[in-house]
Amino acid sequence: ARIEHHLIPVSAEVDDVDLDPDDWILDRSKAQGAFHDGPPKIVASEPPPHTMLYAEQPFSMTITFHRDVVVGDSDIVLRRSDGIEYDTNVSYDSSTFTATLTTNEGLQEGWYEVILSDSIEDSEDGVALDGEIDPNAPLAFPSGDGVAGGDTIISFGITSLRNPVGRGAPGP
Repeated sequence: ARIEHHLIPVSAEVDDVDLDPDDWILDRSKAQGAFHDGPPKIVASEPPPHTMLYAEQPFSMTITFHRDVVVGDSDIVLRRSDGIEYDTNVSYDSSTFTATLTTNEGLQEGWYEVILSDSIEDSEDGVALDGEIDPNAPLAFPSGDGVAGGDTIISFGITSLRNPVGRGAPGP
């Protein structure tokens, strides 16, 4: 059987989980087992997906993972919708599990993608990022389909308008 790992947002630390305590469904196949955290997932980005930003400013994005990962410059790519890739710098703060992607130049008007490769791995056991996000979902995070592997694509737009609307419809 395929094992899937899903990340569920909760308001406080979880000490215990009791699945089917009244034996309604799992009566025949219940077994105690150790908890396995599963692959790393992305829990936030700033700006969030589908945001419209003002042109001519150097671009910066933070991406937060749910646990410590190993990430480098080659693991994150910034690409315009016409395929042009931009030179970027990636830094990582292991105390906050946050990667920061920056450019030295402003971006021209258009639609862009930040692509995080599943070569990003858990720092302890080397498990690949569970990165897929639904481009049409209003809440893109946490990332993943429950199985290690899969790139993350975060789309955003650049506009020449002085007061961008914020979140807009996904671009091409």
